[in-house]
Amino acid sequence: MATVKQLAALVGGKVVGDDSADIRQVASADDVRAGEITFAVSGRYIEMVRNGPATAVLVGAQASDLIIPQIIVGDPRIAAIQIAAFFAPEVLPEQSIHAKAFVDPLATVDPTASILPGAFVGAGSMIGARSILMPGCVVMDNVVIGEKCVLHSHVVIGRRCVLGDRVIIHAGASIGTDGFGYFPVGERHEKIPQLGIVEIGNDVEIGANSCVDRATVGRTTIGDGTKIDNLVQIAHNCHVGKNCILVSKVGLAGSARLGDNCVIGGGSGVLDNTSVGAGSMIGAMSGVISDLPAGSRVGGFPAVNHLEWKRTLAATKNLSRTTKQVGLLEKRLAKIESDQKKTERGDD
Repeated sequence: MATVKQLAALVGGKVVGDDSADIRQVASADDVRAGEITFAVSGRYIEMVRNGPATAVLVGAQASDLIIPQIIVGDPRIAAIQIAAFFAPEVLPEQSIHAKAFVDPLATVDPTASILPGAFVGAGSMIGARSILMPGCVVMDNVVIGEKCVLHSHVVIGRRCVLGDRVIIHAGASIGTDGFGYFPVGERHEKIPQLGIVEIGNDVEIGANSCVDRATVGRTTIGDGTKIDNLVQIAHNCHVGKNCILVSKVGLAGSARLGDNCVIGGGSGVLDNTSVGAGSMIGAMSGVISDLPAGSRVGGFPAVNHLEWKRTLAATKNLSRTTKQVGLLEKRLAKIESDQKKTERGDD
């Protein structure tokens, strides 16, 4: 519990109204309950708060006619995140190697790291300071994991892969899986040895059940600050720049390249050996099959300029009516041509 006054001090805000009310949690305006604080970023949310049970609200400017306390801040959303962190502080496991974990004698684990039950660390691997391996996590041989990393349950890190500092990888993700590479020998598909690695920069987060394949040779790379959603596939030899966002079910085929600060909408795909320039945005369910310059805004399949894509979608909605109109015009034209031929022949 905390009072409105205490929360205002936490986020550097100004209180309008009673600052002694007790708050136990932060919630969105459409799901807030009594004893909780919410946030409002527009008039619509102010109306929801006015008619709802919230005990207090974070606002960017004072709202009239609200009877509950207001905390005025620069950005209510950021303040809400700060308060959420206050109410749910991070709980860290004991800094030790659990008796039911396996750490190869040739591995190096920082004394401040935490290796939980059922985790495996292979020979030659290095686990950095204050990093955490959750139950069932597998780190194969000669892996390097930086400081303050968190690998959740059943994450697998393949041999020789490298993770920077403050990397978070969620349950079931696989880093360093063999790339999908084969060549035909008669009627068989012969496997191409996958000899490269995956290299992940600092402050990267990778969602549950996502896969980043090792390079055939060389490196598959994920740049600093990139955030990857659940169920994303990044193939061998791909290069993802810094501070990119890849939403769920995105697929990058082999050797695709993303520049810095790209945003790829859910369910989209990028063809192999295709480059997407820095700062580009790709709409959901799009297919990129050719190189895009920096700053592109595209959507659809094949992906085209987003304005053209929107015009195409609008035209598609009217396709049935347009088809009917074309049919009527064809009949009128046929009748005009028939009448003209009759006139030319002198028919009555």
